[in-house]
Amino acid sequence: MLQKSNNTFKDVSPPSPCPPSLTLAATHHLIPGSRSGAGPSPSAPRDVVASLVSTRFIKLTWRLPAEPHGDDVSYSVYYSLEGTNRERVVNTSRPGEMQVTIQNLMPDSKYSFRVVAHNRNGPGESSAPLRVDTQPEVLSGLLLRGDLSRKLMQVMNEHKSSQRT
Repeated sequence: MLQKSNNTFKDVSPPSPCPPSLTLAATHHLIPGSRSGAGPSPSAPRDVVASLVSTRFIKLTWRLPAEPHGDDVSYSVYYSLEGTNRERVVNTSRPGEMQVTIQNLMPDSKYSFRVVAHNRNGPGESSAPLRVDTQPEVLSGLLLRGDLSRKLMQVMNEHKSSQRT
């Protein structure tokens, strides 16, 4: 293989494959393009559950990956509203923390969540997606769903504004 450097070309050897001591089971955790010896990344976090579900927030908890490959494991939670392609992310604030509260969600809506562990070698495998429905709004004994909830809140806010003037 030829590599250009300072307007000259020099012959370089292609990158070597993973050392034979690594088994197929171990190499699937390596980051593509990482140097051998950098170490494996974590397996997927286990038992991801929604431990608290409200109208506008969800608290997720999970267990340590079966193969964390290190002590300082942190996590990223990726989530999206059903029917959209936009995925957002929330990171845990401290290594070892295995819970996060996702806020500013829409009432009576379906969300998909997945958790990825990170160690010093980079991100690991993603957990299986967890689908959760937020609770519907309840206002003065009325159960409000979706667009009706948003429209009624808008009308009520407009009514309050007009009474102040």
